[in-house]
Amino acid sequence: MLTELSRLGAHADVVILDAGNKVDSVTERFWQAADLVLLVTTSEAAAIMDSYAAVKLLAPRGSQPAHVCSLVNKAASSAAAEDVHGRIRQAAQRFLNLEIHATAHVPEDNEVVLAERKHQPFVLHRPECPAARA
Repeated sequence: MLTELSRLGAHADVVILDAGNKVDSVTERFWQAADLVLLVTTSEAAAIMDSYAAVKLLAPRGSQPAHVCSLVNKAASSAAAEDVHGRIRQAAQRFLNLEIHATAHVPEDNEVVLAERKHQPFVLHRPECPAARA
């Protein structure tokens, strides 16, 4: 699959791959091949710990890792998102000597739930809602 993804380079500027939250050898190979890793988490304590654990297991040892950024989904506020970014960044820097950059957050938005019930992408369901604008 990595070979096929690399062939897309001639046809696409960006290829986005959702590798899910499973940490295994396949995910590790995607991580190592990536130019940028977007670590998506929420403000739940378990999600933050899972995100850090994934970074700890997947970050290449002894080589320059991909550019790693964090995105907080379902954030109650900008301050809550920044707290999550800070906690992940601080742990990765302190224990792994790895820089994780805060990118953005997607606010918690009931329109996402309503769109999901209708089996529609929320950005099409309500393009003006806070989550879609984020």
